[in-house]
Amino acid sequence: MPKSQADRDATDSSDGASNASQVGGTRRLLRAVHQAGAPSHDRLSEEINRLNPGKQHDPSELVELSVKMSTRGFFQRRHGGSISWEKKDRGQLAESARKAAPTDALQRAFAAPATPHAASSEATTATSPVPPSVTKSEQAAQAIRAWAARSSRYFSAIAYDFDAQLYKLYLFKHHPVQFLEDLDLVLRLPELPALSYIRSLEVAMDDPAQWKESLYFKLRFLAAQRGDATDSPASLLVRRKPTEVLAADFRPHPLLSPRLLGAVPAREALVNQLGVLLADLPVINDPVVKFTPPVLELSTATPEHAAQAWAEVDYGLNLNLLDPEKTRFVEEQEATLLAIADALGCKSQAKAWLAQIAPFDCFLSYLGLGSDSVTLYYRSTTQRCRKTAPQLIRKRDQPGGAPKK
Repeated sequence: MPKSQADRDATDSSDGASNASQVGGTRRLLRAVHQAGAPSHDRLSEEINRLNPGKQHDPSELVELSVKMSTRGFFQRRHGGSISWEKKDRGQLAESARKAAPTDALQRAFAAPATPHAASSEATTATSPVPPSVTKSEQAAQAIRAWAARSSRYFSAIAYDFDAQLYKLYLFKHHPVQFLEDLDLVLRLPELPALSYIRSLEVAMDDPAQWKESLYFKLRFLAAQRGDATDSPASLLVRRKPTEVLAADFRPHPLLSPRLLGAVPAREALVNQLGVLLADLPVINDPVVKFTPPVLELSTATPEHAAQAWAEVDYGLNLNLLDPEKTRFVEEQEATLLAIADALGCKSQAKAWLAQIAPFDCFLSYLGLGSDSVTLYYRSTTQRCRKTAPQLIRKRDQPGGAPKK
């Protein structure tokens, strides 16, 4: 018999939450953030729970929320989670994409075709010829089903953005890595999807015919040890500091324009606070850049036209905030986070959000930067590979630590 809502609330996805603490209470955390969200907001966490009984990770390790603060507004009804990360799980994303789809329109679009005729056309993509009788909606459904059915990549994830009304699927490729700085973005434009670290499908929740693919690439993020050194051998190269991405002239590739935070009127105040957040952060994982490539006809585009097209591409950058020496707990970063929100004109909304998530002792996991936005990714768990991770437990909650407020 299916569990009732009350049963699901009581068990809270076996994510390690206890009566004494709400840390790791993923379902309750999601409900606190989504507030009056429909039951469909739970479908992704339910799918993650379905896939992971007794596996390598507790579900609380796999669900990650995010809040986007922008000059355009404050957006918090966003979360995602890992679906698969082992070779034996290749091809699993397609089924999970249907099960986790939060709207009827998406569930229909990701459902397997019901007739032999439809099944025979499943290989159709957005650029393939289609019979005149196939509607635009069905063409789109065939294309997104084919995208989700890719089996060459077995790391996968799904995310919701209920504020932007987007459903997002992710396919990761860890090896071999193609670093963005090394790529000729013009000559290798047709290859970029295959070369990318992540392929991401973004589908409108209520109109699956509206979709696009975004690509993510890692950065080498290296610099010469001496300011006068050029063409330095690898032994003379060192990791750049995370704060370098905050510079007004920072560009992740020579063809891309400096854009990060460029549309924020209070940029200097914002950068100062982000510098506090990034202080002493080691770059353990490669920064990642996201963009949608421009549409270019390489056979006719002049070098000047191609360069201009890339210069106009908007992009975002993500930095990993998981520091083995210093977990950045949200509550301990509250003053900095409120100052960041203030610089973006959404301090009151940020204050309300901080109050909503305070019982869950969340920690920051990633920082995302756009032309006019800052995105903070966060989690609530005390586990790593189903074992207690001391670095994820705030000292106030440990024996001998400071008393809880």
